[in-house]
Amino acid sequence: FLLRRDELMERFADVIRKRPFLERRGWLYQHMRQQQEREAEQRRAGRAVPTAASVSAALLGDDASVITVTRERVFENSCGVMAGLHADALKGNLAVRFAGEAGMGAAVRREWFSVLSREVLNPDYALFKPSSDGITYQPNPDSHVNPDHLQYMQFAGRVVGLALY
Repeated sequence: FLLRRDELMERFADVIRKRPFLERRGWLYQHMRQQQEREAEQRRAGRAVPTAASVSAALLGDDASVITVTRERVFENSCGVMAGLHADALKGNLAVRFAGEAGMGAAVRREWFSVLSREVLNPDYALFKPSSDGITYQPNPDSHVNPDHLQYMQFAGRVVGLALY
């Protein structure tokens, strides 16, 4: 029950983290076994087993846009996926999923914004540079060394706009 409720998980995360690792691992494995047994029983009874897509649609609504990215290439993946989305899709219910991971929801979206904001400011992309005060960033006038700098700048603007929306 808690795993499907982000607002409750946030409240109890510290309590859960304080439990010994082996206890948490045992609980997780027990939960996974119970879920697998329920799904196997549903299959035997001829009932449909929920898929990740159907669960996402049920939780987020049919109008949700789901972005799936890899952690290793979060900047490039996110840029490519968001470039193909209409602005109205970004204003709607946007969910993020990391490839190969089961999590999705508000916490994953926050993590995505956090990881992505570090990547946007990554000097390897040459998009932004620290300003003279060393605290803020400004567009890098030498960003043209990156052949995709205009597309990446537009993407960075969409990400900032999405974070503010």
